[in-house]
Parts: sequence; structure tokens; C-alpha cells
Amino acid sequence: MDDSFYQKNLENSQNPTLQFVELNKCGLGKNSSKEMYRKRADILMSEFSGAVALETRNRVLNHSLNCWSNVCAVWNACLESEPSAFRYSSCDTCEQRVSHVHSLGVNHKILARKKFGALEEALEYHQRLYKVKCQQDQCPGSCIVDLVVDLHIFIELDIHPELTCKASLRCKLRDFPTNLNFDGVSYRLAGVIERIPGHYVAYTRRTNGQWQEASNIKEKIVPSHGGHEIEPHGVIYAMKT
Repeated sequence: MDDSFYQKNLENSQNPTLQFVELNKCGLGKNSSKEMYRKRADILMSEFSGAVALETRNRVLNHSLNCWSNVCAVWNACLESEPSAFRYSSCDTCEQRVSHVHSLGVNHKILARKKFGALEEALEYHQRLYKVKCQQDQCPGSCIVDLVVDLHIFIELDIHPELTCKASLRCKLRDFPTNLNFDGVSYRLAGVIERIPGHYVAYTRRTNGQWQEASNIKEKIVPSHGGHEIEPHGVIYAMKT
């Protein structure tokens, strides 16, 4: 990991998925690949327990796990305790409440018209909202709602230029803004997730600006480049120092 600020925060996280990332970065010693796959399976089993199937192959009982889902749902499940933002709702009638915002949405019309370079403009993000109806049952009050962004931000993407268009909007990796600003806090472009038939592909942008591709149909992480064209379903930004 080449981001020392994010790394430091990762070391203090209690989230199982982020702990797995930290452990994998440090290495697991002998038989590390086997141990890595076992730990990854344990995490996914805990989040997708209803998707476990049993199958006998060559007289051996195998457990298979179907985690196929919307990438946003996977992110929400695995990083439930490490959301993109916290929503603080202060009601004038009842109590203050805190809830997790796992991902940020976008205005599809803006992106369809201006493309992904306008991502910051298209974000559905408001630092403070006034007179929001209280969500508590039978509470007649209104709230002041503050949104506080966290260490990393996941933005869900699956942009269709028209409602009748089946294909999602495509772009090149370099089309994404390298930085986003949230109320004076800067976030760097850390990764993009692409959906292709049957699976997802992850593209990591290193702090030196170089891209890498990780896919389950390739044995190793391979270099990529900003001119590579994809169909993005999500983008990740990480807080800068």
C-alpha cells in the first residue's frame, strides 16, 4: 500500500474486511495464498450466508458461495461499519440520531450530458439540510441533517444515458477527476470498479498516477492505463492528508 495516511487508519480499523486487507498487505508467510483464500471465504460467508451451496465432486463435499450481487450491495455488506459518511439528524421534537451512509449517489442526467469529468457537480451531496421531516414513527418534528464524510467514499455508478438504453455509459479511466473536494477536505481517486458479463474488475490508481487491474480471470495483478475504456459501476475516493 502506497498511501501512508490511509494505511495508518487501516491499522486501527475493527472492520473485518479492512483487517483482511491489512493482513494481506503484510503477508501471511508460508502457504499465504491458501490462508488468504480461507480468510476471504470466512468474511464472505458471514455476509452472504444464504448463498452457500453444497456440491459433491469426486466424492468430496465442496462448499460454494454465490456472492454475485450489485457491487454497491457488496460494498455495503462488507464495509457496514466503515461507511462513506455519517448522517447526523437533530430533531426539534425528539432525539438526535446517527445513521450510516454507505454510498453516495449521483445525478444521472448531469453525467449523461457532461460525462464523468463532471462527477463532483453530479454528486448528490449536501453538507447540511434544514427542515427535513423526521423519520421516527409518529414524530411530527423536522430535522437539521448534517452529512460528515469519512475516510473513503464509494460512489455508485451505472449510468444509462436514456431510460430505454440498456447499455451503461462508458468512459476511459482518465475521465474521472483525480480529486474531489467535500467542504474543504480533499479526496484522491483510488479505484474504479467495472462490471463485465459474469464478474467485476477492479482498477487501482496508485499515488504516482499509475493504474493496475485486478480480475479473477487473470492470475496476477496487471498494469493498466488511463486510456483503457470501461463500463464503470462504482468509483472509490480516499481522504488525503
